[in-house]
Amino acid sequence: MKTESLGVSGSKEPRQQSGFLILKQYPRYSWLWSGQTLSVFGDALFIVALPWMAYVVTGSALILGMTSAATALPPLLLSFVAGSIVDRMNRRTVMMVSDLIRMLTLFVFGIILGAPHVQAWTLIVLAFVEASAASFFKPARAAAIPQIVRADDLVPANALLSLSSQIASMVGPTVAGLLIGLGGRQLPFFLDGGTFILSVAAIWVMGPIASLAKSPESAKGIGAASRETLQFILKSRVIGALLLLQAVDAAITSTSKNRKN
Repeated sequence: MKTESLGVSGSKEPRQQSGFLILKQYPRYSWLWSGQTLSVFGDALFIVALPWMAYVVTGSALILGMTSAATALPPLLLSFVAGSIVDRMNRRTVMMVSDLIRMLTLFVFGIILGAPHVQAWTLIVLAFVEASAASFFKPARAAAIPQIVRADDLVPANALLSLSSQIASMVGPTVAGLLIGLGGRQLPFFLDGGTFILSVAAIWVMGPIASLAKSPESAKGIGAASRETLQFILKSRVIGALLLLQAVDAAITSTSKNRKN
């Protein structure tokens, strides 16, 4: 696979970089990394704030479980379709559109949580939309990194992104708890939406990513690929069982947690 210009000056010797030197070696990757670290921090806010707010505003453990299931199901339902679409489209475009959808979703979350009465179904639908958009972003990001980083440096580049994401994931819940404790039930959602603005800006500054030549498999229409995926899911007892277990686990876990509170 050919990669586009990697933004590396001077020698083309395959010398592997390590740690934060990757950010200096690949300016374009540094933009993607910084945007993703911020958005992962925002996601950590969302993961804590959403189920908590779902229970606070509805008083229903069932709605809490359904909201949690709505965030857990899209990765299982859409993973095959998302990969197929990413293969057909420009990865940068997919990432930006996905982040814009999530940004709007989070802002809508923040707005409706400020209303006197919140309809439970809106929380479930918005949670599903947000998780669905994320299901398209992740494969696009994974496919984009090899196009802006040399093969020799993929391991440290991915390791750095993983490390920063883990740190952001640990800090986010604490911040979410502080914001909610201060009485700002809307703040975590607005802050998360703001991180997506920064992520979109970083991906934009990163610059274009060349579209790759389509493989024979990706030449199929998206509709055909989606039908094949749906048929596969319906015929697969394993995947069907996993989907059911995921939904039941989310509902039971959420219910048990709130009975303790």
